[in-house]
Amino acid sequence: MTCMTPQAAAANYDTMGLTGAGQTIIVVGGSAVNPADLTSFWSACGLPTTLAQYKEVDPYPANLGSNVASAEETKDIEWSSGMAPSANIVYISSIDPAAVLAYVVSANDPTIHQVTCSWGLSEAYYTLTSPPNNAGETQYFAALAGLGITWFNSSGDYGSTADDNGDTYYYDVNGITAPMYPASDPFVTAVGGTILSMTAIGYNNDYTTPFTEGGWCLPSPPVSESGHSPNFNFAASTGGTSLFFTDRK
Repeated sequence: MTCMTPQAAAANYDTMGLTGAGQTIIVVGGSAVNPADLTSFWSACGLPTTLAQYKEVDPYPANLGSNVASAEETKDIEWSSGMAPSANIVYISSIDPAAVLAYVVSANDPTIHQVTCSWGLSEAYYTLTSPPNNAGETQYFAALAGLGITWFNSSGDYGSTADDNGDTYYYDVNGITAPMYPASDPFVTAVGGTILSMTAIGYNNDYTTPFTEGGWCLPSPPVSESGHSPNFNFAASTGGTSLFFTDRK
């Protein structure tokens, strides 16, 4: 069976042979990461990355989640380092932009130019709070941008709507049309999901590269075969017009 490795993905996006040399990537999350998971990934993919290039920073130890819950953070670190094997990686176990800004200022590291985050909530959730607490967070994203640092944030995976209780993370046919925050913040770069397709070779589950790529969309109509509302299997890249930032779509 053929697996998509970081090297294969990089070959389809990078035509300049960039390796991340001289760069430091900050990955944010909420749980402790097991370094052994990282080294196993690097070894399996034939990558030169080592733990000498990796550091975990825990600004709020009392809030640190267990490694059991760190699957997404671990994948973010693995693929960031896999696509840029010569870069240094700093994992900050907090999604608080104030904590990230504090680290950036204290580190005074001129090689830090990007932060990647896969966390967020529908803006529909923030409408339940008074005032929306994202009003206080945007100042930190603005400060990071002022330092020349780009915050990349996943756009989400519930299509164009989420429920108005903020407790589900998939498409809700009765939900409020809203994007995910902080992806919708004017000082954040939103990154949407895509679907990759490759051509099968014979019957042994091998596939050709390069692959083709398209937007991660809901099926049409977006309902399950059983007639129920879509569940996570009917997720899609989130988008829409911001409820708070009138110039963001």
